[in-house]
Amino acid sequence: VGARSIELVAFSLPPKPVRLIGAGSWRKTTLPPLSWWASSQGWPSLGYRVYIDSALAGTSTTTSFTPPSALAEGTHKWRVESFDRSGQVVSSSLGDLKVDTTVPKLSVKLRALGRKVTVSGAASDAKPPLGAGLTTIAVNFGDGSRSVVTRRAGFKLRHRFVRSGRLTVTVTATDAAGNKALFAGKVRAR
Repeated sequence: VGARSIELVAFSLPPKPVRLIGAGSWRKTTLPPLSWWASSQGWPSLGYRVYIDSALAGTSTTTSFTPPSALAEGTHKWRVESFDRSGQVVSSSLGDLKVDTTVPKLSVKLRALGRKVTVSGAASDAKPPLGAGLTTIAVNFGDGSRSVVTRRAGFKLRHRFVRSGRLTVTVTATDAAGNKALFAGKVRAR
């Protein structure tokens, strides 16, 4: 009878798009480490191409990447393409990459009289999309009492010291990226 042949064809499912980790959160470095979850379908990925602001920033064989050059402050867009050994390519969704390395501005005035102190001042930080924006102002009176935390940019706090002596009052303004401005002033509580 006649000869028969069998043809085998191999195929693989394309990799699933990777999921970006930490997309949308503010970073306080101009060289922010980027990471993503590996694809879980198809052949294992051979590598990844990382795009920042639509330009190829570099490649990686692991699930992390640090840009080769400093990024400007503000909001950028990034995505990751994964490719497998059969040449299939799939792209992640676009994510925000937010950079803010500037500490908030902080001005503070202390006025002490006896065991009472008034701490007043103002803090500011660039608001999105240019900066992370101010999140908290914390005042530590230096006498062992609890710190007071406020979200108001302008503040005026009155406090009665729980002990006397030369004390250091500290005020810390923090933005959403974690940048901190610090003021420390000495007062004498009698």
